[in-house]
Amino acid sequence: MIFCDRAGIIESENSTKRRNFEKDIDFLENLYLWFEENDDNHDYDGKYLSTLYRNNNAFLTKYIHKVYEITPKYKLNDRFRKCRVFFDCDNYQEIFNIITNEVFSISQQHIREVADVIECFIIKTQGEDVRTQKSKSWILQYIENNILDKVRVQCVFEACSNIDIERRLEFISCFLKRNSDFEFFKSLTLTDYPRGGWSGSVVRVYTSWIEYYKKLLPLLTGLSFIN
Repeated sequence: MIFCDRAGIIESENSTKRRNFEKDIDFLENLYLWFEENDDNHDYDGKYLSTLYRNNNAFLTKYIHKVYEITPKYKLNDRFRKCRVFFDCDNYQEIFNIITNEVFSISQQHIREVADVIECFIIKTQGEDVRTQKSKSWILQYIENNILDKVRVQCVFEACSNIDIERRLEFISCFLKRNSDFEFFKSLTLTDYPRGGWSGSVVRVYTSWIEYYKKLLPLLTGLSFIN
């Protein structure tokens, strides 16, 4: 309750109240991280995380390191999901670049680990169409900005392997327009292969693959892809 009340004041447009509680910023940041460790339902929508970031951008890095300290690797996807709130910020691309690059560094370039975190940012969520559209814009610029960095691009395509075909094809097209290295392209994950083994109809999976590759084929034209 104390945290919610004081974070609400910091978020308030009342400048007098804000000044009175500026000295509490460090306290609130540490309290937030305590709740993050001890209450799984704490700030489920990321509202207060966003508030603290806007008052101190450096808190985001502090938060990321805390998450890694307290979270098993297989739960990172769930823990970072609240960061989707940053798609509501004007500088969302910068923020997600910071998050992804920090995770990339902490994980020591572990592709699957970084991909799990990216995946929770780009997953389609009911009622979040604007955030989903912004996540697509962010991925496109991330590919462009890291077009020669094989590991970073591999992380992106690993994360995108299970999203809808339309976005996957758009990301592949973005890559191919800027990088014609066939060996690089072959190293990317393009197919939504089931991670937990087969369940349901194998025929349905194969059929979806066929339709996907039919749509992918027109993108693979030119001498670079004769192989």
